Amino acid sequence: MTAVNNLRKLHAKMRTAFTNMANALDAGNRLRADTIDISLIDPQREAFTSEVARAVAHNQADMDHTLADLTAAAGTSRWAILIGEPLGLILVAGCGLVFRFYRRRLDAATRVEMDHLLRDAMTDALTGLGNHRDFQETFALELSAARAEGAPLSLALVDLDEFKSINDRHGHKHGDRVLAAVGALLGSSYGEDQAFRLGGDEFALLLPGTTVAQAVAAMERRQSDSTWRLFGATLSIGIAAGVDAEELREEADAALYEAKRRGRNQMVTFQEIQATTAIMSSSKIRAVRRLLAEDALSIAFQPIWDLERSTVLAVEALARPDPRLGLEGPAEAFAIAEKLGRAYELDALCHRAILARAPELPTGALLFINVIPQSLEQDADMASNFARAVEAAGLRPERVVIEITERAVSRLDMVVRAATALRAAGFRIALDDVGSGNAGLEMLRRLPVDFVKVDQSVVSGAATETAARSVLAAIIAFAREAGVFVIAEGIETEEMLAFVRNVGIAATPTRGAIQGGQGFLLGRPSVVLGDAHTGLLALSA
Repeated sequence: MTAVNNLRKLHAKMRTAFTNMANALDAGNRLRADTIDISLIDPQREAFTSEVARAVAHNQADMDHTLADLTAAAGTSRWAILIGEPLGLILVAGCGLVFRFYRRRLDAATRVEMDHLLRDAMTDALTGLGNHRDFQETFALELSAARAEGAPLSLALVDLDEFKSINDRHGHKHGDRVLAAVGALLGSSYGEDQAFRLGGDEFALLLPGTTVAQAVAAMERRQSDSTWRLFGATLSIGIAAGVDAEELREEADAALYEAKRRGRNQMVTFQEIQATTAIMSSSKIRAVRRLLAEDALSIAFQPIWDLERSTVLAVEALARPDPRLGLEGPAEAFAIAEKLGRAYELDALCHRAILARAPELPTGALLFINVIPQSLEQDADMASNFARAVEAAGLRPERVVIEITERAVSRLDMVVRAATALRAAGFRIALDDVGSGNAGLEMLRRLPVDFVKVDQSVVSGAATETAARSVLAAIIAFAREAGVFVIAEGIETEEMLAFVRNVGIAATPTRGAIQGGQGFLLGRPSVVLGDAHTGLLALSA
């Protein structure tokens, strides 16, 4: 009875661990899921197996002891044996049969329980598909088989389009129904295809012995069926083929990213994009996932000077990934996060870290915070959500300037609406990196901004290059008409500072055309906010 109770306790612990691992995968926290798998599930499975083995050994010992007792009794009572030998043989045989019967029942019950636990450990409860752990193990086996047989193996990665919007509009119960429908659709039998739910709205299919063209045909059938099976939801699909685990996963990831970039209900193969796509190393991908899981970043602050008053106007908050992750900087981290579809998540992490340090902000100084276009596009209520977060940090929205980069703004209408809402909520808006691309003047025309930050390439080139000088003149002319405060970025030498100030003086006798400046000469980024406004001391000269 003690052994049975121990088994029940271990079973309960394992079920709890499986539930926690599934919740972590649903939340996209694969690092926590792997930690639960390694630190809880594997040891408990070993303990369960050991307990079963001990129970079997104990029963075997009891059986052996009983048999020995019977044999001894038979040896001391020869006359009884001679008289009742047939009866004794029948009794011994009957006992053996009974013991073997109960041992078979125990072994069968143990196998059933172990199979049940294994299915729990490998199955996604909502969809009935294999889970992330099952995918990893099956993926490794199929790759080995493909290499041994010289056969192709295709991998299709699938994302449910705009799943967050589905949950927001219809509720999580409806979202679960859609996910279950996706599981049923992807799990439909097409040869030897195997479907898995990796977590959240991410799914994968392994297609053994299948070329890319055959995989596309198989996925087209599913994509066609999705129009009536998924309650109006659609799927984005990325497909790749190969026999190297890391390369195959990265190529399928890249194809999926391109499919989502093109819009809803798209399917892309890596073959289509390989000429223009650089594959990320698996170590970099793991580094970004670890950055997101562990909040592994720090915040530095760089001063922005009011050149006319020789005072610090603001500080810009700059996120820095932990150097131990091996990432080259925030630009690489965001580039990889964007390809993984997690740039919005990384941006939100940076904002939380910045606002946590809001109490250190110098009195009267503004706080410039960068916001990527994806955040403006994906969060329909960003203005109100961000206002609440800022006020919870002890700031008023009027002290926060939202920086929107000129680069990579593909959906300008949505960005303009979001920026307008932010401004209505009390925030100020800055257009960053102006002059670095072709969208600057168009964005200035349509975007309600308070500050324009001129890209370093324009500032440094304007002193010697006619084209850069023309771009700078156009930006200044627009800003003067609109009453926008102009900040020159990347001021690193005394000569650049002198040029910027002289441009301002020459432009108008009453107010400089370039009113603000930022750069290493005026103050390097510092993790200590109090050091952020110790820059060039000769601004008043």
